[in-house]
Amino acid sequence: MEFTEQTPINLPDDFIKMLKNDLGDIKCSEVISDMSQEPSISIRINRFKIPEGNESILEHLNISHRVGHCPNGYFLSKRPSFTLDPLFHCGAYYVQDASSMIVEKLSDFIPNDSKDLKCLDLCAAPGGKSTHLLSLLDRYENSLLICNEVINSRASILSENISKWGYPNVCITNNDPADFKTIQDYFNVVLVDAPCSGEGMFRKDEGAIAQWSLENVNLCAQRQRRIVADIWPSLRAGGLMAYSTCTLNRIENEENVEWICSELGGETLFTWRGYPGGKNAGEGLFFAIIRKRGELTNEIKRIGGKNESLPKSLSKVKINCDFICEGFSLYRKNDILKAYPQTLKNEMFAIESRLRVILSGVAAGEIIDSKKGEPVIIPHTDLVQNIAYKKGAIPQFEITPQEAIDFLKKLPISLKDAPKGYILLTFKNIPLGLVKNIGNRTNNLWPSSRRIRNF
Repeated sequence: MEFTEQTPINLPDDFIKMLKNDLGDIKCSEVISDMSQEPSISIRINRFKIPEGNESILEHLNISHRVGHCPNGYFLSKRPSFTLDPLFHCGAYYVQDASSMIVEKLSDFIPNDSKDLKCLDLCAAPGGKSTHLLSLLDRYENSLLICNEVINSRASILSENISKWGYPNVCITNNDPADFKTIQDYFNVVLVDAPCSGEGMFRKDEGAIAQWSLENVNLCAQRQRRIVADIWPSLRAGGLMAYSTCTLNRIENEENVEWICSELGGETLFTWRGYPGGKNAGEGLFFAIIRKRGELTNEIKRIGGKNESLPKSLSKVKINCDFICEGFSLYRKNDILKAYPQTLKNEMFAIESRLRVILSGVAAGEIIDSKKGEPVIIPHTDLVQNIAYKKGAIPQFEITPQEAIDFLKKLPISLKDAPKGYILLTFKNIPLGLVKNIGNRTNNLWPSSRRIRNF
């Protein structure tokens, strides 16, 4: 093996030969040396919850400096226990590798006056790039994001992370890329963070090294092409595809981009490579923005019309819900009260009809049918962490760090000075979750699936 003095991790010989062929001796040596350094730690702030200028509430995270290509990204000087930080559970920030924040570059290619943007994150779990897209789409009127994850177990953590981020203009689906054939010529932006050979994660994941082989690189490249080909018809003419991998070789990156352009009809607008680079850079990542050739029109593409039928499992419910902002329509799906932005409701109904949806809009409350009269609505955690929540509708109570940890462990907490009934608990004035205060104790309404354990 070459570069043995600079290679404390056991990298495959074929990988080093390929890297040397792509980069040359000097750059290859630098990249391999950097793989022996400690990975950087970085976060991306949710500006819906921490506006610009309020970063001081994150001082406990030891913020060092900004990520150059993302104005809301910050490096940390050391890794804290995110699990024990209530602000992490509030959705105030997302722990994300700095290289992945290059998604910010999409905003350079979307006109500032765009409206009705429809976007798809095809391989979305665990949700880093999806939450980033939601923040970017916030500046465009009537935008919609579909986050898809084909693996069931990964779709659940995606759902949790999207819910905490707090935007209602989103659907989470659990489909194979080929299932999107029922939605064609629709999306303005499609992000394909394709499954890959994982070379960019070698210094973080020894398992990626053990699984690596040239054969697997070629298998990944073919799978990536199949994924892109399946979803390409769903991208409208003139639309943008962001193609990314967390690997370093040209086979899965530049060669696939060339194939997309030559075989499917695209043109490359932007490419970027990040290599593992110590404490001031992220992990290895490739990112390209490709425009689909064809006549670009200003026509607003929609699925579903004014008379779109509700799926059988989804029925309209007439309930006066005082803790939801204006501009939302309320619907019932089983025992969950859902809130959809009124401007997107027909399209969300259509998506419910065509795809396997595990989350859409925002869960506003749990419905308990009453034999004596109107159904009883228990407000949902996802609502109070969401833009759809009407501020001030539920009494607030600021809690201490220890009370917040107890709450997140689903332990009972005492609120001596709080009124009876539903109480919105805040931490540093950011909504965390709900309890029902019954006087001498409270019923903790934090979802059991999100309870922190082993601390």
